[in-house]
Amino acid sequence: MCVRTPELSIGNSDVSSIGNGTDAWGWEQVLWFGMGERLRMGLWAPGDPLPASLTEMLDYFRLRGVRPVAYVYPILAFLAGTLPGGASPPWVVHGTYSSSDLATKRLGLGPMRSDLASPALQQWLPKTMRRFADQTGAGGFSFDYTYFEQGSPGGRPWRSQYAQWSGWRAILAALQQPKACAGRQCVVDNRQANHAWGPWMWAEGGTYAEPLQSDEQPGSWMFYEADLKTDRLSANRQRETAWSYRVQSFAPAEVVPGFALHQTDRDVSPAQKNVTAGPGCPRGGGTGRCAELSRRRDFDLLGYRYSLLSAVGTGGANLVLNMLPARDEGEFAAFPAEDVAFFRQWLEWTDRSRDLVASTRVLPSTSRPAAGSLDGVSLLRQDGSCTGAIFAFSPTATPLNLSLALDASLGCSPPHPSSGVPRLLLLRQIGSSDRSEPAGGWARQLLRAGDALALTVPPTTALALELEPFDGASLVAPLVLGAAAGAASLSADGALSLTRVVGEQGAAAELTVLLPPHGPGAVSRATLNGKVVRFDALPPLDGRPPAVRIRGAWAGERFGRAHEIVAAGGFSGGRWTGTFSVPAAVLEQLAARNRSYDLSYDLDPNSNDEANVPWLAPGRLLIWAKYQPLLNDSFNAAGSIDGTPLLMRKAYNTIAPSRARFIGHWADVTRLIKPGVQQTLALQLPPGLKPQGVHFENVESLLSDEAALLQGTEELPHLRTPRGVEEAT
Repeated sequence: MCVRTPELSIGNSDVSSIGNGTDAWGWEQVLWFGMGERLRMGLWAPGDPLPASLTEMLDYFRLRGVRPVAYVYPILAFLAGTLPGGASPPWVVHGTYSSSDLATKRLGLGPMRSDLASPALQQWLPKTMRRFADQTGAGGFSFDYTYFEQGSPGGRPWRSQYAQWSGWRAILAALQQPKACAGRQCVVDNRQANHAWGPWMWAEGGTYAEPLQSDEQPGSWMFYEADLKTDRLSANRQRETAWSYRVQSFAPAEVVPGFALHQTDRDVSPAQKNVTAGPGCPRGGGTGRCAELSRRRDFDLLGYRYSLLSAVGTGGANLVLNMLPARDEGEFAAFPAEDVAFFRQWLEWTDRSRDLVASTRVLPSTSRPAAGSLDGVSLLRQDGSCTGAIFAFSPTATPLNLSLALDASLGCSPPHPSSGVPRLLLLRQIGSSDRSEPAGGWARQLLRAGDALALTVPPTTALALELEPFDGASLVAPLVLGAAAGAASLSADGALSLTRVVGEQGAAAELTVLLPPHGPGAVSRATLNGKVVRFDALPPLDGRPPAVRIRGAWAGERFGRAHEIVAAGGFSGGRWTGTFSVPAAVLEQLAARNRSYDLSYDLDPNSNDEANVPWLAPGRLLIWAKYQPLLNDSFNAAGSIDGTPLLMRKAYNTIAPSRARFIGHWADVTRLIKPGVQQTLALQLPPGLKPQGVHFENVESLLSDEAALLQGTEELPHLRTPRGVEEAT
């Protein structure tokens, strides 16, 4: 996996120090690859020698074909007081935006800034950036801290906010010239309030629009549905943003951003407040943010796939990746090979499918991403063939049904011999955020143009689907629909063999096996994973090939994603009770995850933040009370399993507790589970407070390769085929 244009925000004590910063946010020391402070003070300019420590890093990037993007604050007071007699360039003015105490005390001028409406700045800044890119090999610039202001009480008057908007657009336009960044097109990344400046700014003044329509730190934006996985919360926000750009601003796919994973919370948590002052944290841990306290171990192993598929599906033209497992050496070393392959698969798919990405549309049957609602996009070819990809997302803790007509609402044309529009379409699942799903995908349904595609999206799951033309005459081997299959073969005497076929434990099994045209006239015998099974023969209809159908149920107890513990009797607030039984396979799955993701977490809740962050230590079995509408954290909860008290914690979408980002109450119950035994969970909640649901977390689908297969599901009334599956099959 290779990200060709990473944003590089580095603190380099050779050339910069947080103590010299003049911005209110405390990050000037990382700007311009660490050279920003010296550039502002007139101590260095592009073309002057670079420090050896930075040169070594840039040489390595060139060796690997990587073009880093520099982080820049364009309104800092560049070259203030550096001209003869202590004068400043004409763009330096008094500002009204907040500035750090350090700036006020050191410069003695109060808040100073550069006026974006200044023609002189509009010449100097892009020229300086282009020279900087030529010298360092920078692939572009990421802009933040861009305030438009209008005058200043007591300061000299200066031009309107519109003049600054126009001036900033002119500066960005100068970077959009061909080969402006070291001989190539600049990547121009705009943050903070860029989305509010209108489409004329983000469509022409940058590579893409602002990914989350806010600062990316989780404390800066609100989620619409609670979830213990921060990457899923971030993904839901990203899709809501992409929907807004497409539907409300008519943005083309070329400028809509994806944003995968999450930005680490930078605010100081209770466990960090005791950190003493040091070079990277001169004011100590108790005041504000500092480099030494920025969490390194923060990767969301069970949430990132959902987020990556969300970004690929709804913003694939501009993939912004955040929080890769590379800041913590332990996370980097433990990152499983299967996850490296998953990342690579979808980055390569996006590059390979740029024609589909350019055609991204909101599914007509879905609404704005919202609590309890399924949403999705189509990426279909614009030739009427109804071929391409569909991405569907369930942000909630319950399954959601998708019904989608393959008709003109999706741009699908009726089949006709002269049009080249296929009569039959094969629906394949090519990706899922569920780690248990087979990596190679599987065939789900065979559809006719005009049919309604119907399927169920599991809780908190992202699905990637592909529609491709199907021609039964080209089949050379049996094709299994309805489950992932390793291999299928049909012998000359009609013996059908299906191997390495898996399905979800306890779920209804509905397999249709399409038969190749050149072979025995009928199936005489069928085996599934080595066991003889009964089947029904299905005649060829409407151009479909002959087939056989195998129906029944997958062996094992059903215990799916976000498994809900149902309250005993009614519940109106106060004491809540429910019973549950956890299959042994759940604990086996967690143990296997701990082996494959071999990281040692400090699970002492009084030691550091790791134990209290619900997306870390993914080998734990958690329960959590989910609330809708979302609440603040002003109330407490208590709980027990079989009378043994639980440590009920408060979950936040931040590492530092933030009342406004409260997710719900949760507990680690791993050590209290007795596999296969009915147990009782009791919760004590404030009177009148009713949770939307109480769920298990950290469990992926449990798969089985054994089936109790019967001639028809009428013999299993408790295992009816899920809605939509039977009709489509």
